Amino acid sequence: MDVEGAMPIGSIVDAFPNIKVIEAVAVKGIGVVETFKHILREVLNARATSR
Repeated sequence: MDVEGAMPIGSIVDAFPNIKVIEAVAVKGIGVVETFKHILREVLNARATSR
């Protein structure tokens, strides 16, 4: 965990059940690329379906 007091992953999943949750620790480079790819994919899909 790279932020003191960050919400536990289980609480995030419970709070946002319909959203994919990717664990990441930016200062260690863990999950950063996966998170970026997922966000980019979501944006491109939203753009494609809005036309």
